[in-house]
Amino acid sequence: MNKLTPILIAFIFVLTTQFAFGANAGDLDPSFGIGGKVYAIPGNFIPAEDVAVQADGKLILVGSTLGPDNTQDFAVVRLNSNGSPDNGFGSSGYVGIPFDTGFNEMATAVVVQSDGKIVVSGSVQLGSAGWDFGVVRLNSNGTIDGTYNTTGKRKVDFLGDDFAHEMIIQPDDKVLIIGTARPTPNNDIAIVRLTTGAADCP
Repeated sequence: MNKLTPILIAFIFVLTTQFAFGANAGDLDPSFGIGGKVYAIPGNFIPAEDVAVQADGKLILVGSTLGPDNTQDFAVVRLNSNGSPDNGFGSSGYVGIPFDTGFNEMATAVVVQSDGKIVVSGSVQLGSAGWDFGVVRLNSNGTIDGTYNTTGKRKVDFLGDDFAHEMIIQPDDKVLIIGTARPTPNNDIAIVRLTTGAADCP
C-alpha cells in the first residue's frame, strides 16, 4: 500500500466528521443575525432585560425606550428566529408602551401565554408611593389587549416603592411576578399572582 494512503484516509475522515457534525457546541450560530449576533435593533431599545421564545421560535425581548415625553417607557421587540425584526409585530418589530405621561417605566420580564398573548411586567414610577409593579398584555401582533383588566395594563401596589424583577407563567396561564417592596426602611420580598384577566388583585 502507498505510504500516502493512510494519511489521505485520515484527512478524508476529518473532513467528513466536520461536515457530519457541523459547528462545535458553544460556537456562534451563523444562521442567526450576522455571524450569530444581533445588535442595536432598534437603536433606542436600552437595555434588553429579558427574553422569551415563542412556540414558533420567534424571540421577544423587553426593556426600556425613550418615549415622546422624554421619559422611559416599556419597550417590546420581536425578532424572527433568524434574528431579523418581525415586521408583523408593532412597527417593524417594535412596540413602545407608556403608562403615564412624564413618568418613567421599565420593563424587566416577559412571558408568552398558551394562546400566544404576551405578558410584560416591570416597574412604573407613578405609583402610590413612587413606584409600583406594572403589567401589560399584548396581542400576538403587538397591540395592547383591551380584554386584560379593561385597559390592557395593571398596576400593583405593596405600600411603598415596589420594583418588579422576574416573572414566570404557570400551566394555567396565571403569572407570578417577584420583586421588592419597601413599606418600611428595609426592602421586603414581594410576590403577586395574576389571573389571565388580572382580576384577582385589588
